[in-house]
Amino acid sequence: MLTRPVGVSWEDHHQVAHTCSELNRLLDTATREAELFEIPVAVELVVEASSTVFMLTVGGERSMLTYAVGVQPHFTNHYLLNGNALEPLFAFLYHGSYSEVDDHRTVPMAAARQAALWYAVQGELPPKLPWHIV
Repeated sequence: MLTRPVGVSWEDHHQVAHTCSELNRLLDTATREAELFEIPVAVELVVEASSTVFMLTVGGERSMLTYAVGVQPHFTNHYLLNGNALEPLFAFLYHGSYSEVDDHRTVPMAAARQAALWYAVQGELPPKLPWHIV
C-alpha cells in the first residue's frame, strides 16, 4: 500500500499512482511502449513531498537504476554497481534522448521492479542492491 501518491513519468507521459496496483499498471504500460521503440525507456518515480527520485528502465530483460536525493545542482546520485568486468553498453531512452551506461550497472528486471515498489512504498533507497554513491 502506498502511503503517499507517486508521480510516474516517462517520455511525454506523467501520471500519478495511488496504489501498488496502479504503479504496476503504469510500469506495464511504459514497458509495452518501450517494446514498440525496441529500446528500454527510463521511468522516473517521485514520492509526493519528497526530495528523491528513483529511476528504472523498462522494456528489456535488464534495468538500470538510479536514486537521487535533493534537487540540482546539489544532489547525491546513487548508481547500481555490480563490480563485474567491463561489458558492453546498455542503451536506453531518457525523455527521448539516447543514453547508455556500462552493462554491469544493470540488474534483472524482476529485481528492478521490486526495487521500484520498495521505493514507492517506503520512499527511500531500496536495500539489498549494490549501490554506489557518485
